[in-house]
Amino acid sequence: MKTLIAYYSLTGNNRKMAQEIANSMGAGKAEVDFEAIKDTAERPALTKNATGADAKKISLKVMFSTGIAVFLKQGTRLKPLSKNPLDYGLLVFGTPMWMGRLPPATRAYALALRGKVKRLAFFCVDGQTNPAGNLRELESILGVKAQASLWLKADDFEQGGYGGKVKDFIKSLNA
Repeated sequence: MKTLIAYYSLTGNNRKMAQEIANSMGAGKAEVDFEAIKDTAERPALTKNATGADAKKISLKVMFSTGIAVFLKQGTRLKPLSKNPLDYGLLVFGTPMWMGRLPPATRAYALALRGKVKRLAFFCVDGQTNPAGNLRELESILGVKAQASLWLKADDFEQGGYGGKVKDFIKSLNA
């Protein structure tokens, strides 16, 4: 089955997990493509080249505006996508959680696909939040129930040892 792994990742953890999932799926000779979801808004990780007072001003402004968008469950404008999710039989959707909620880019991507996704799976590498409630929200937005989900705490992900969870996730995609 043709699979699209679409992910949003500010720190790189969800990008690495997307690659890990693709490698595991590829062992079964599945056709897997990637789509990095990117928004047009400036985010804190993008301000690291600023220094001194400028960096502090930028970071506070960006964090405040991002926090408001997350709290109010707002979307954002996305950069153009290179893949059409409707061309795939399975969407594997990866995202972090920000303040226990979906990031604006994740929300915008899901809203753009409302009612159009055939099959869904979900993964999340996050610092602290169990994303079960956000998975239900994504299912509601997309109009389809996820057949599999994978959640790893960022600390556990960075230490490794999660291979068994990825294998179980892949097995449930093939069921």
